[in-house]
Amino acid sequence: MANHAYRDKERRDLILASEALEENRDKSFYCPNPLCNSKLFVCAGDGSRKAYFRATKSAYKHIANCPYANSSVGSDKNEINELNFSFENAIKDLFVKKHSKSSQSDFKQSSYENHDNHTISTIKQIYSICKRFPPNYLYGDEKIGRMILDDRTAYWYPKGVFGFKIIESCVKGRIYDSDKNEIYLV
Repeated sequence: MANHAYRDKERRDLILASEALEENRDKSFYCPNPLCNSKLFVCAGDGSRKAYFRATKSAYKHIANCPYANSSVGSDKNEINELNFSFENAIKDLFVKKHSKSSQSDFKQSSYENHDNHTISTIKQIYSICKRFPPNYLYGDEKIGRMILDDRTAYWYPKGVFGFKIIESCVKGRIYDSDKNEIYLV
């Protein structure tokens, strides 16, 4: 599922799911993943759930491992306070040693601030949010493209990557050189 798609195959004309509700329901859109030729259709626009794009036709399914094939954020968006989300605090929370095991939950409160509302907190949730929205979309206090380095945002970092980022990459050939202590990713 995706919150955005493209009107054109070249993926230049972005459309949000909320905007697509005004268009013909049978109109197809293109998957945000440039490697995937899936055609997406707007769904759940007339009910109580928020609109999203999904590949509903069997002839136009997603490629294997396409991040837009399904949603990995398993909680109701109404329970998550997007305004309280801070990417830096969420990443720092991942490095804090927890003394007691808490119950499994899709979201938690940040240990850096007291929040009345829950916010996303796992790498999987943050990655899912980053892939579901376009790079210029603001989530909390940060642009999506400043949280993730992938094929959509690589040109944003011509001088290198600094600070916290989720890096999406793949392995091509040899992954690790033990003599140089280097990891090779594409």
